[in-house]
Amino acid sequence: LAGIPPFSGFVAKLGLVEAGVAQQQWVVVAVSLAVSALTLFSMTKIWAGVFWGVAEEVPAGREPGALAPGAGPMGAPAGMILATAGLVGLSIAIALASGPLWDLSTRAAAQLLDPSVYVTTVFK
Repeated sequence: LAGIPPFSGFVAKLGLVEAGVAQQQWVVVAVSLAVSALTLFSMTKIWAGVFWGVAEEVPAGREPGALAPGAGPMGAPAGMILATAGLVGLSIAIALASGPLWDLSTRAAAQLLDPSVYVTTVFK
């Protein structure tokens, strides 16, 4: 998310910073770390507001603590809970499979930098 462990964005951000340091591209390194810090700050504010903020008023006609019509056990529609759980699972899977994904990305980048194989294949 913010390029911090254990979120899936960490692997990509680490690769960007390592490549920037290797190429001595200090502006790229500084910008990527600054963006990570700002994202982390923003998400911390959102987290604090959602989990430690003041609760909304109960709409008229609904009992305090009652779930909205069609809401699942967590107070949200079941489809929203399912979609969120799926995205969380996908994010964890990407983080766990970062090695093979990194290798695939490295091969793709090498092929983009040397398009001769592509050109030969397409123009046969």
